[in-house]
Amino acid sequence: MAQHHALFLDVFGTLVEDHGVFEKVESLVFKRHAAQALRRFSARKYLVVLSVCQPGADPPDGAYLPLLRAHLQGKLVRGGLPAESLMFIAPEGEEAGKQHQFTAQRLRAFAAAHDIDLHASTVIGDRMSDVRTGKQLGCTTVLLSSTADCPGFEDTDWVEPHYIVEDMSEAADALLGK
Repeated sequence: MAQHHALFLDVFGTLVEDHGVFEKVESLVFKRHAAQALRRFSARKYLVVLSVCQPGADPPDGAYLPLLRAHLQGKLVRGGLPAESLMFIAPEGEEAGKQHQFTAQRLRAFAAAHDIDLHASTVIGDRMSDVRTGKQLGCTTVLLSSTADCPGFEDTDWVEPHYIVEDMSEAADALLGK
């Protein structure tokens, strides 16, 4: 059976601008070139797997994360990303309205459940913890390094990513070619 390759990203700071708080869903702003880059990955048969994680902040209520997922999916699909290429890593049952950490254990379980080859996949994130998670899984890693990222969160324990880029367009260029 052929395995899929995936692009794993957390939403805040990678896909949308991160201001360190959960904002109204309608107020979220996609980072420059993010949606276009996701379409490029999808055209190359990558599954786009999104995770909602906002360290240090709790969602305003249990309805926020499902609303956020529906909003993001609607915007991305209307923007040309095929719905079948978009997936969310989301807690289920009692945990459905809560955020979760972007961890190697969670991504490994998700990959196993969806026939994803982690060694052919990529983790893109704006924090060193994202790079560390990708390295633990054997994925290619990309660190988004931008002055627009959320102030106040400093990463310690440097782990060398495969690529350091300023935006998703540069990530697509590095991984897919221009």
